[in-house]
Amino acid sequence: MRIIPTCLALLLLGALQMPSFAHGNEPHTEGTAHETEAVTPADAKTIWQAATGLVQQVETATKANDFTALHGLTEKLAASLQQLKAATAEMPEQRRIRLHGAISQATSTTDELHQAADKNDAPLTAEKQIRLQSALRLVEALAGEAIKP
Repeated sequence: MRIIPTCLALLLLGALQMPSFAHGNEPHTEGTAHETEAVTPADAKTIWQAATGLVQQVETATKANDFTALHGLTEKLAASLQQLKAATAEMPEQRRIRLHGAISQATSTTDELHQAADKNDAPLTAEKQIRLQSALRLVEALAGEAIKP
């Protein structure tokens, strides 16, 4: 009975436009400039395939405690999620609003994972990676056929 209100609350929280920064207000230290090479495919299916590939790499890096790899992977994943948001802009309004809220939540969780990796905090990184998987399952459920191969 509590699942529905919880899901609705998560969707509403995800729909809020909250800025998220991978490093909070901290500037990058020298040598850690972001050079995100995001894929620029045309359709949502291709973007989702690229994102799921990145998620698998994130999972592998998390298990290996490879915090350096996680830094770049999370940035690429966040960029892919933003591309997915743009690629699904033509969906019916109600469905698009829910999906974009879920994508915003997944992006925020990706940024939290990035921050945990920057702190070299293995337990927190593992926790954030599990939350990211949950957020992406919600994105996949809401996007439906728009991202299915």
